[in-house]
Amino acid sequence: MMLKQQQQSKVLLVDDEASVLKALGRVLLYEDYHVVKASCPAEALEVVKNQSFDVIIADYRMPIMNGVTFLREARRFQPFSCNFILSGDADTDDVIECMNDDIAERFLRKPWDNKRIVEEVNAGVRKRDKAHLLSQILANESSGKMPPPVGEYSGSNIAQSHDVLQHLKSADFDNEFSLVYQPKVCAKTGRIVGLESLLRWNSPIAGVIPPDVFIPIAEEGSFINDIGEWVLNETARFQMRWRSFTLSKGFRLAFNVSPKQLRDGCFVEKVKALISSGDLIPEYTCIEITESAAIDDFEDCCKQLTKLSDLGIEVAIDDFGTGHTAINYLLKLPAHVVKLDRSLIQGVDSEEKSYNVVKNVVAMAQSIGMKVVAEGIEIAQHALCLKNMGCEELQGYHYSKPLTEDQLLKALAQQPYKV
Repeated sequence: MMLKQQQQSKVLLVDDEASVLKALGRVLLYEDYHVVKASCPAEALEVVKNQSFDVIIADYRMPIMNGVTFLREARRFQPFSCNFILSGDADTDDVIECMNDDIAERFLRKPWDNKRIVEEVNAGVRKRDKAHLLSQILANESSGKMPPPVGEYSGSNIAQSHDVLQHLKSADFDNEFSLVYQPKVCAKTGRIVGLESLLRWNSPIAGVIPPDVFIPIAEEGSFINDIGEWVLNETARFQMRWRSFTLSKGFRLAFNVSPKQLRDGCFVEKVKALISSGDLIPEYTCIEITESAAIDDFEDCCKQLTKLSDLGIEVAIDDFGTGHTAINYLLKLPAHVVKLDRSLIQGVDSEEKSYNVVKNVVAMAQSIGMKVVAEGIEIAQHALCLKNMGCEELQGYHYSKPLTEDQLLKALAQQPYKV
């Protein structure tokens, strides 16, 4: 059972079946959540206008208004809630709409597994807390009403989150930041064919601060370009240190680029300068940008990505399946790779509809000449399913955690992995 908090997290359940409301409510009440129930979307809309919720779980098929339409309306009143769609008989198109249209965080199938429901709701509460805290930090900063620093970061309140902003301002990047590298494995051979560099921050004051905490704050606090430039230069240095090995094996080294960094007119020039000096080899470099970032500023994003592609750099659309990319966007984006988000492949080994959704996405991407990489592979069954679908590369803890350079040497000696 969850530790009791000073203020219970609130969950709204919306379903026209009383038995479902009762059963789900019992599971979440046992976990010490404050549960509010609504038997129809109209009733639920009145509730969300007057109360704040951490998580909303809505049935898909309800009379008059379905769950997707309800969540669209509810978003106007609950901008930070984490939403889930629950259904036992939605067809494939509806599943794709829920997962790709940024309406729901997850699609949960009836009959549900109690343990999974609890895990998803717990994760949803954490995500909601981060989004809400960040909005308050930025609002307070813009008005000059920042709370005082309170010591080591734990992520539990606004003042401690504000500390992250202060630590960023004084951070010594070369001594506090580092990169680790997660292998990408060929689905056919089990051999490492690429690496994704991932940023880590170990503050001498606050200790290890997770990327999903400090990156959003850096983006809003205007530090992301400096951090991004450090990652770019360090990625180039790694490529040079490993040049004899990576060139002989045809490795592509990938790194993530934020939308703000991409919009900075200097970014492409910095990349071009590294290529001109011989410090970055474009044929063995991949830039990853999230699906949502690519669509939010589509025209400018296309221009910048086209420039990078023209330099010979591979472009990958990361976290595919968490946003609202449609086929017409993929046709226009100058991208070579689609990376399936881990949320898209959950249940691919046990749920026929999940399997069909992913299979269709893989086939669609490949039909327009894009390579497909699946990330978040944590169990052998997922790896086998994606391999059988024709997915070219696999990435995740089933093969390897992100590695330091010393650990990477050992991993390379132990391959191939068993797919």
